Amino acid sequence: MFEIEIDFKREAGFCNEHGHFENLGAFVGDRIIWSGCTLCVSKEIEEENKAIAVEAERLMNKRLYDEAAFPKRYENKNLENFFVENKGQMNALGTALLYGKKSKEKLSNGSGLLFYGACGTGKTHLAIGIGKKFLEANLSVMYVRASALIREVKETWSKTSKVKEGEVYAKYSAPDLLIVDEIGRQFGTDSEKMILFEIINERYEQMKPIIAITNLDGVNLSEYIGVAALDRLKENGESICFDWSSYR
Repeated sequence: MFEIEIDFKREAGFCNEHGHFENLGAFVGDRIIWSGCTLCVSKEIEEENKAIAVEAERLMNKRLYDEAAFPKRYENKNLENFFVENKGQMNALGTALLYGKKSKEKLSNGSGLLFYGACGTGKTHLAIGIGKKFLEANLSVMYVRASALIREVKETWSKTSKVKEGEVYAKYSAPDLLIVDEIGRQFGTDSEKMILFEIINERYEQMKPIIAITNLDGVNLSEYIGVAALDRLKENGESICFDWSSYR
């Protein structure tokens, strides 16, 4: 084993920012490389590390946002621009703001939200606004329409499907927050009821929150998804009735 000897040279140096310092030079072939002001070098390394950390966080936030799959129409919707003109809207917004603020607490206890009421009353707006608060806390979110979720599961029943049914359920049980929109716009078959129950129950057992959005009232929703599924949605969570006129 050969040992490489490196010759060093020392001389006085001066930095306009940090004053006098000992400049250390190392001979590399017929060249000499000087250390320069170690305080400046340390500062540069620290700034580079900060820039790397900022870029890494930006990429992570972009990945989380992309995976959330929010509809393009709601790209600019958030809790701050939700329109309020009556007490019901104010209460709904207050609930959403508190839920978003306590995102990590909601994740730990699995408490969800049920938004129900007429079309065009801001249910999806508020749900996505909450989702964005979860993203700000570096928590994962996924938005899906109930019909798309059901279709995705049913497609795995084909003999030619390369995706297993369990993989779809795993996909929707993985995010910290799942937003399921337009529950009740389907046919209400036993298979649809079973699929929705599986998703709701899996997240219930893992204590992961769901925001469920529907135009159905409590009685009709119970008939559509079943008593057991509705109980799991409502346990340890809140139900908000959007009973004002449509914005549209």
